[in-house]
Amino acid sequence: MNDRAVPVRLQRRFPHAIERVFAAFSTAEAIASWLSPADEITLIVERFHFAVEGAYLFHYLDPNGSRVSLTGRFLTIDPPCRLSMTWQWLPPDVHAGIESVVLVTLAQEDDGCLLTVLHERLRGVDMPARHAAGWAGALTRLSHYLIESEGDST
Repeated sequence: MNDRAVPVRLQRRFPHAIERVFAAFSTAEAIASWLSPADEITLIVERFHFAVEGAYLFHYLDPNGSRVSLTGRFLTIDPPCRLSMTWQWLPPDVHAGIESVVLVTLAQEDDGCLLTVLHERLRGVDMPARHAAGWAGALTRLSHYLIESEGDST
């Protein structure tokens, strides 16, 4: 295994208010709607306490019934501009036991906001690529979620 930590950084512009985009990270219902790398992978939120030191536990189910689980805790929550959390896959995932950190920042722009995801402490040969692809898919799903939920409070 490659022990060198490699960060992944993605940016996406959204034509929505910064508060609305931040809110999509703040509830179990919102997270379950978009935080998945692809439409065919279902996210089940078992635990979600959106507070500093609050924990979360997610289960991802693919179409053939395979399940991987992810846990972590929130390190910082600074609405509507910043949040960070630990991110750790559970066994039997190939990356189980490696705790990484996700930093999400949002910056107001004239026509919406700019979201940046910085996922750090990714180790191993394929871990950075896996997470870059996963976040890219999730941010596309976030865009669809924000459009589809236009009129809702989130």
